[in-house]
Amino acid sequence: ALSAFERAIHHDPGNPQAHSARASVLAALSRLAEALEACNAALVLSPDDPQLLHNTASILEDMGHVDAALAGYQQAIQRKPDFLPSLINRAILLARANHLDLAFAAALDTVKLHPKEPEGWYQLGDIYLAQLNPEKSLDSFQHVLNLMPDHLAAMMGKGMALSALGNFDDAFE
Repeated sequence: ALSAFERAIHHDPGNPQAHSARASVLAALSRLAEALEACNAALVLSPDDPQLLHNTASILEDMGHVDAALAGYQQAIQRKPDFLPSLINRAILLARANHLDLAFAAALDTVKLHPKEPEGWYQLGDIYLAQLNPEKSLDSFQHVLNLMPDHLAAMMGKGMALSALGNFDDAFE
């Protein structure tokens, strides 16, 4: 696949999708520096594309560049305020960096813009749990399960919230 995208770039170097596809393959191969170069080449051609900005941020995150990744997700959101992948990744990365207040605000943004998207609610529940608020966490995990009954992570989160509330019988069900 990589050689096919490289041939496509050779024939049409102005095609941002070919550069982006090449970046995806390189990232999958854990060739992150090359993937970042390919994303940057695509961004030169299409600087306002939220998907390209998101892909670049994701590679930066994989490389451990948290601040640059957050800036990239934010750029994607600025270009398209309801861009779900960047909304979710921003909340996750902020929570991982232990910026729980910012992560909470980011997760709230996600559920306000995408109330029927389970992942936003899951992130909110996870952040509530990290903030030692098991009641609200339980509500968020239940919301996920109402939207997607087989969401395994939400089932586990619900069990942890119930345990934190001392409701061990229901937690083990």
